[in-house]
Amino acid sequence: MFDLPGAPRPDPDTPAPVRFVYDYDNLLRSHADVSRLVTVDYAAQGFGEMSGEEPSTVLVDGFAAATWRIVKRRGTATLTVRPFRKLTGAEEAEVGAEGAALLAFAAAGAKAHEIVFAPPQPG
Repeated sequence: MFDLPGAPRPDPDTPAPVRFVYDYDNLLRSHADVSRLVTVDYAAQGFGEMSGEEPSTVLVDGFAAATWRIVKRRGTATLTVRPFRKLTGAEEAEVGAEGAALLAFAAAGAKAHEIVFAPPQPG
């Protein structure tokens, strides 16, 4: 968006869709300034440059809002989402829908899929 100043842009009030970003993804590692993605809630978890830890992250409206992990056990693939703050009902529904699509792709061979929202983990 910032490299093509004359390119068409969506309305500034258009929300960005939920995205599941894998740990150590280039999106969070390759930019000198990640303030367009990383919030105070994310930094409060102790992630980033100082710890070297970069968990799998959920972007909600373009900002890091949770971590995620898939565990496969006994034929069931469980996606656990740990928000940094309480998600709104609409945000949780959108995260759940995108999470279901992720499970269908990443755990296609599992007999069952489950999505769990852990309690918010404030920093």
